[in-house]
Amino acid sequence: MDDFSDQISKILGDPQAMEQIKSMADMLGTQNQPQQKPAPVSQPQLSPEILNAVTKMMPLLGEMKQDDNSTRLLAALRPFLSNDRRQRLDEAARMLQMMRLLPMIKKLSGG
Repeated sequence: MDDFSDQISKILGDPQAMEQIKSMADMLGTQNQPQQKPAPVSQPQLSPEILNAVTKMMPLLGEMKQDDNSTRLLAALRPFLSNDRRQRLDEAARMLQMMRLLPMIKKLSGG
């Protein structure tokens, strides 16, 4: 568990790695949509440890984008709320998504 946590900490501390993860997550979220040809971007090489951690995290990122009944309910309530409450609702939706990931992270780390 500590090794996996260390790898995640390294990734979170590296802006280039985070940008690559974000672009991969965006690709996962748009798989069902028509593909647009992205502009070629030169990407720096990452260490094998970071690539391994990212590979393990990809299913988690895909799972995070999926809606469940709770997140659909929050999305349905959103138009009826003030801006301040919308922001709090968005935070609650993100927390629900993260809570859904906890069992998968535990499983990946061998716990």
